[in-house]
Amino acid sequence: MTQAKWLDGYSGQSVDELLALVPEYRVDSIVLAFEQGVSQHAAKVGDAALDPAELAVLAVEAYEREVNNGGHHQFFFNTPEHAPSIVKALRDIGCGATADVAQGAIDRLGIAGPATAAKVTESIERKGADFVEVLVEECDGPFYDLSEPIADRLLDYVRVNRARIHVG
Repeated sequence: MTQAKWLDGYSGQSVDELLALVPEYRVDSIVLAFEQGVSQHAAKVGDAALDPAELAVLAVEAYEREVNNGGHHQFFFNTPEHAPSIVKALRDIGCGATADVAQGAIDRLGIAGPATAAKVTESIERKGADFVEVLVEECDGPFYDLSEPIADRLLDYVRVNRARIHVG
């Protein structure tokens, strides 16, 4: 069996053209291309005009990328705009255990009321360096111990919601 190739990113394909690249290309590289394509679409129409399915693609990809590269602190620090929607997005794609870990990390921020990007940023700044260790111990480890196939489930979600997702 041949190993699937890595897709070098989004280059103007339609949603259906990206989906047709499975099984020739790795699923994680295809969902990354979807993130890039949806980001390009968002730059044209504005985030407020995005469909919830498009927001889910952006949130899940940001979460997986940032947590895998530097933990929950990095997710909150680099992409606080996705914190308010990540738990629902993970549940929507069928990653309930991962959503529970994300909710636990959000709970540790100690935000009163709904989490917003501004409140996330404020909490991260207020809690300081010691908070990174709390997240590593209580949230990052459990995330890394999970075996939910996030990329596969996100791609399945894109397939089901293809009419609601726009790229480019």
